[in-house]
Amino acid sequence: MTYSRGIQIEDETTVTIIRVAKEIAQKEGIEQLSVKRILTEMKVSNRVFYNRFRNIEDVIELLYEQAVNSFRGIIDLSLLEQSENYYETLENLAVNVVRCLYQNNIHFRARLLTYEASKDNNRNWWITQIQDILRNGVERGLLRPMDELAVARGIWCFCLGFHKEALGNSVSEQDAISSFRASFSIFISGMKM
Repeated sequence: MTYSRGIQIEDETTVTIIRVAKEIAQKEGIEQLSVKRILTEMKVSNRVFYNRFRNIEDVIELLYEQAVNSFRGIIDLSLLEQSENYYETLENLAVNVVRCLYQNNIHFRARLLTYEASKDNNRNWWITQIQDILRNGVERGLLRPMDELAVARGIWCFCLGFHKEALGNSVSEQDAISSFRASFSIFISGMKM
């Protein structure tokens, strides 16, 4: 398993530190995560942690990167190319991102969303993916011609705002998915040929 920068030793104990940190973040919030808390849960010394990580921020960064990668794994352009119902598949891809976000505890997911939005490479990755999806639909004659980059940015902003609002107001997963699906279907209907 390859980890983020800052990892000094990659072994079973490193995996355990990361697992324990994730459990704490999901149960109690990322704010409760500390080296001392991890060490207490694991019943090990400071040296065990610091032989592997420089500080708690390395662990938090790694947790965020892992979560972001799980989001990115949802986007699969080949699903759209193979689908009999392009529009339904497009909507389901977007809804699956919402589901993935809700798989993390509320304390962790709000910070995760802020992290995701704050990193240029993450934002650019998502906008590029959305742009590629739109271009695919236009090229196949399923979506009307458009400025794919401008629309991709608009969809990114809508999604980001939607998620921040839903998380900030503790909207349930079911209600968030229902509202998102209804709203996103309007985007799709406006782009259909």
